[in-house]
Amino acid sequence: MGISWGALAGAFLAPFLYGLYWKKVTRAGVWAGFAAGVGITVLNLFFSFIDSPINAGAIAMVAGLIVVPAVSLVTKKLPKDEVNKMFSCYDETVTVHKKKALSEK
Repeated sequence: MGISWGALAGAFLAPFLYGLYWKKVTRAGVWAGFAAGVGITVLNLFFSFIDSPINAGAIAMVAGLIVVPAVSLVTKKLPKDEVNKMFSCYDETVTVHKKKALSEK
């Protein structure tokens, strides 16, 4: 379980988070983060350089958080208008009406 969850979390956590909240993430950065997460956990499976598979998963998650922005800063960016179009959903205003949970007496 530690190996499978570590590989999944290490491969997808950083690309997912940076993809949601950072406009400068690139496709190469996402793939590098994915490869780092899977690579660390799979290599640890065969070579056991980290004692626990759970610790390997945690290290893979932290590595992804470092690799994704590092690679994204040095690789080709998407056109600015395309990125702004993708992030335009954050500009939408949502109105929620509150209701009274308890009746007034």
